[in-house]
Amino acid sequence: VRHGDYVDVARHQQNQRVKPVGVRGDIVDRNGEILAYSVPGDMVVGYPLVLKADNEAKAAAEPKGPTDAKSAKGAKPGKEAKDAKEVKDVPATVEALCNAFRDCTPEERADLVKHLSSDKEFVYLRRAMYVTPEQSARVRALKLTGLDLMPESRRAYPKLDLRSEERRVGKEG
Repeated sequence: VRHGDYVDVARHQQNQRVKPVGVRGDIVDRNGEILAYSVPGDMVVGYPLVLKADNEAKAAAEPKGPTDAKSAKGAKPGKEAKDAKEVKDVPATVEALCNAFRDCTPEERADLVKHLSSDKEFVYLRRAMYVTPEQSARVRALKLTGLDLMPESRRAYPKLDLRSEERRVGKEG
C-alpha cells in the first residue's frame, strides 16, 4: 500500500548504531556497606515516525463512504472488537500510556503528545528511574504501535535517608 514509506522507516531503524551502556558498579563506604547499586528497569520510548506512518496507512485503508449491506454481511465476527483495541492516534496513545502509568500530570500528558507528534525517529518518553516494574508490565501488556520498552539500569540508594541524616547532624555538630 505505502511500501516506499515503510522501506524508508525500516532502513532508518536497521542502520542505527547503538552503543550498549554497561551496568554501573556498586558504591560502598569504607566498611563495605553498599551505598548505591544498579537495578534493572525499563524505559519507555517512542518511534513517532512509525506511529505516524501506521496512522496514515490506517487512515488510507479505512472506507470513505457508508458501508453497504454486502460488505457488512461478509465481515468476520470479532473484527470490530479487535479494531477497538488498536490505538489510531497520538492523543489515544497518550491516554492509554497514562492509564498504564497511573500517575501522569497534565504537563507530562502535554509533553507526551508533543514528543509523539514530532518528526523524530526516536524519543524518550519516560526513563527507567521513573518507571516501576508494575508500570512497565502494564505498558508491555498494551502492545501499542510506535511504543517500546528498552532495558536500562537505574540507581538505588538503600541508605539514602541515613546518609542525609548523617550530613545534617555533621553540619550541626
